[in-house]
Amino acid sequence: MKASTVEIIAHAVSIAAAGLIIEEIITYNRSKLKDRVVTTHGTTFNNPGNIEKRRLNANGIWSRDLFRGEVPDGGDERFTSFSTMVYGDRAIGRILKTKYNRDLKTLRQMIYDFTEEPPSQDDNYVEWVSTSAGINPDADMQDYPAEKWAAVIAAIGIYEQGQSWLALNGANVSTWATQGYSMA
Repeated sequence: MKASTVEIIAHAVSIAAAGLIIEEIITYNRSKLKDRVVTTHGTTFNNPGNIEKRRLNANGIWSRDLFRGEVPDGGDERFTSFSTMVYGDRAIGRILKTKYNRDLKTLRQMIYDFTEEPPSQDDNYVEWVSTSAGINPDADMQDYPAEKWAAVIAAIGIYEQGQSWLALNGANVSTWATQGYSMA
């Protein structure tokens, strides 16, 4: 049976109305999430990895150099700030590459060295990041292309900042990680 022009238009209008309703729901939920997400370090300080500030040691030597894009006096006492989220992801990439060059070849080794968590928490962290990025946590990271390294960076940000951060930022999370890794 062939639909009339009026029926086709009525159907198209109902689909469009449903799409607007869904868009309103998404917008509403994002606005509600935004109130809760703004307080994370990843959002407030463009620091998805919760990277701590550099400090002077007992000999008066800085614990590390400033990262590119790092804001020296960024407003938080413990965590560093970056000028953009891409620079925050770049810093995660630099940390991972540095760890790799210091003979920490697997994601598990890197995360164990990266975090200050008890081993059981580290295992949860490793499992979540490796599953999210689609890699074996005990494989040599050299075996993975740049896209997988970027996926690890994105997964670290999501793990550190939470699912609501991902829901609020959507595809930007992957874009930031890819651009950050390419600059690392």
